[in-house]
Amino acid sequence: MDNRPAARDTFLKFAGKISQSPARERLLFMDQETSLNTSPFPIIGIGAAAGGLEAISELLRSLPGGAGMAYIVVVHLGAHQESALVEIFSRETSLPVCQARDGLRVEPDHVYVIAPNTELSLMDGRLQVTARVEGLGAHLPIDRLFRSLASDLGSAAGGVVLSGFGADGAIGVQETAKEELQATNEEIGTINDELRSRIQESTQLSTDLSNPVDIDLLKRREHQLEEACNDAISIVETVREPLIVLDGNLRVRHANRAFYELFQLTPAEAENCPIYSLVGGSFNRPELRRLLENILPQESHFEDFEIEADFPHLGHKTLLLNARRVIHLQDQSSEMVLLAVEDVSRRRQAEDARQVSEARLQAIVQTAADGIITIDSLGSIDSFNEAAEQMFGYAAAEVLGQNVKLLMPSPYEENHDQYLARYVQTGVKNIIGHGREVRGKRKDGTNFPLWLAVSEVLLDHRRTFTGLIRDISQEKQMLKQLERTSSVLRRAEELMHVGNYEVHIPSSGEDYWSDEVFRILGLPKQAGSLPMERYLNEIVHVEDRQRVRDAVDHAIEHGTTFDLEYRISRPDGAVRHVRAVGGPQFDVVSRRTAITGSIFDNTYVKETQERALLNERLAAIGQVSAGLAHESRNALQRSQACLEMLASELEGQDRALEFIKRIQNAQDYMVALYEEVRDYAAPLKLRYQKTDLRKLLQEVWQDLEMERAGKVAEFRVQAHDFDGDWSVDPLRMRQVFRNIIENSLAACGRTAEIVVHLAPQRVGTQSHLKIMFRDNGPGLTAEQKEHVFAPFFTTKTRGTGLGMAIAKRIVEAHRGKLDVGSLPPPGAEFIVMVPEEIA
Repeated sequence: MDNRPAARDTFLKFAGKISQSPARERLLFMDQETSLNTSPFPIIGIGAAAGGLEAISELLRSLPGGAGMAYIVVVHLGAHQESALVEIFSRETSLPVCQARDGLRVEPDHVYVIAPNTELSLMDGRLQVTARVEGLGAHLPIDRLFRSLASDLGSAAGGVVLSGFGADGAIGVQETAKEELQATNEEIGTINDELRSRIQESTQLSTDLSNPVDIDLLKRREHQLEEACNDAISIVETVREPLIVLDGNLRVRHANRAFYELFQLTPAEAENCPIYSLVGGSFNRPELRRLLENILPQESHFEDFEIEADFPHLGHKTLLLNARRVIHLQDQSSEMVLLAVEDVSRRRQAEDARQVSEARLQAIVQTAADGIITIDSLGSIDSFNEAAEQMFGYAAAEVLGQNVKLLMPSPYEENHDQYLARYVQTGVKNIIGHGREVRGKRKDGTNFPLWLAVSEVLLDHRRTFTGLIRDISQEKQMLKQLERTSSVLRRAEELMHVGNYEVHIPSSGEDYWSDEVFRILGLPKQAGSLPMERYLNEIVHVEDRQRVRDAVDHAIEHGTTFDLEYRISRPDGAVRHVRAVGGPQFDVVSRRTAITGSIFDNTYVKETQERALLNERLAAIGQVSAGLAHESRNALQRSQACLEMLASELEGQDRALEFIKRIQNAQDYMVALYEEVRDYAAPLKLRYQKTDLRKLLQEVWQDLEMERAGKVAEFRVQAHDFDGDWSVDPLRMRQVFRNIIENSLAACGRTAEIVVHLAPQRVGTQSHLKIMFRDNGPGLTAEQKEHVFAPFFTTKTRGTGLGMAIAKRIVEAHRGKLDVGSLPPPGAEFIVMVPEEIA
């Protein structure tokens, strides 16, 4: 059922009565001489949902001009909805229409329209406009306006809800209705006074009638009496609360339209019926009977008698009854009872709901794990929950009413009042609406870190600030411990050359590769993730890719782990051996699989294993070589003695002596060969000491004077940012330098140029010395580069081919590396990398 036309008609009658009749104004808006309201004119609140614009427009078109009332329109709008209401309503009425502004004084015969995204209220005759606050329950702007009208104006306020938004407006209407009912009760007293005055006039009229009749006076008195009766009936009908007139026997003589509408009765069903038989006997209560029956004999009255019951066709209702004695004008001997009924069901429901909501909110606040503190605009503490008590060590009773700076250490304590006053004056927000880390002060004076978020709420024109506080002491300690643990883990990863990873299939931005993984792979630390597909297709060695992919697929399919050794190809071309362990984790929600595990740089282990295997073989060769050298030396010594004896017998025979000499030289070469093989195979035991390598290189060059005889040879040593000292075994390193330089002299022609560069370098986390030998010889072929360090490989016409193999063993015993450089022919390049000695 559409109630808008009825509401419009009622309001227009209501507005017309106010503008035309001072009696109505007193009745509906209280006596201006006794009211606390100082407004000289009524103010009407008009509320509607967003779909009620047509009803408001129709109402504005029907407003009488010059009625001396102001109208405030509140329409439900979206939080960010633009409004054209001023333009729309201006076309419907001749009254000035403007948008509500904060502090604007309300003038009669004006229409004020709520602005978008705001709350609207009235205080001291001025509009109060505040920003709409989200997240604090239902948005009820109509209730807010109506409550403020009732509070500020009393019965000079009116409220009309053309179409509502849920229950919005109901409570506000009840507030204004309550004010009106209070005025009605007061007016009933006035009516009684008027009725007594009319009774006196009637008595005087009877006296006059006993005297010679003045026909004109009699007619005037009858007309006045008729007007008084009509006025009384009009007053009863105009009141929006249900009213019943009872005769001396407490039967219904008359009831207004509001009574019939509330109880869904007709005049035929109610008139002349006892009050106790109405609405299923709901009024038949002993205490109520006693009160009603005492009104006429004792000329008493009662107020706010409460009835709570289930009424037929109405359901559960709560009613407040007010009753007093009145006199019927047309029958002065007939006294009556005027009974006013106020339906406070919705108000009680709203009050109960509010109390439940407040209790629930209080329970939530008190049981919240975080501290919740509210303060007023001066910084005084209004509430302090249990979590705040535990956090600061104060009982709530100790801090309520105290300035909140009590909980702040310096410098917050000294500056807080200024910050708060500045915000109240300027409205510029620094911390409100934002969270940040601050310091708190406990009752015992200790300070602690806390996270503070502040919000502002304006309730009943009173600014309140709510602080949500969380003690983050443990979080800070945990974060510090986590950072320490992460640092230790990173250092452990670096020392052990182990990296950790967690990658998703398909890949996502949540993939994780530790820094050490990128160092192992020879890649720069990437801001994004390293997709598994790229790792398998580009980084895993081409010969191992299918094996690794099969192992990962098998682990995912069967939910097992994998432990693989394979090779990776770094961007610089180096091939490294790694060991990867890991397994799948399944997320049934996202239906994604994560592979979690670790990658070990296994290169050093593999090289150590290869060296150990080589050493075992060399040890075996050494044992065999030592035995051969021992037995061969005995045989050669006997052979040498025989040759010397034979030479003495053949003295003078030059040709025979030449052959004997050749045999002796061959025997000497064989002895040297056995000694070199034994040196290659023998275990290496290094004796480190600080050595000037520049000086050592010059000494080696001097030792090779016989080898460079007949050549034009130049030797230079260059050192960049290096003082020449490095911890090595000088005897063994001399052997390395001699073999490399001797090979360069042998490879060069009659003009030899050999340059040695020494420069410190950082490899990973360790310092190395890079020693680079370059000559001007023909260089090395691809085959020579591949086999140059192989035992017994040589490009010279004489020699065992063990010199470079021995040099490589010595460098690797220093945990270093000897490689052929990348210098293109002509010229050869050898690079020695020697790490700094680890104590």
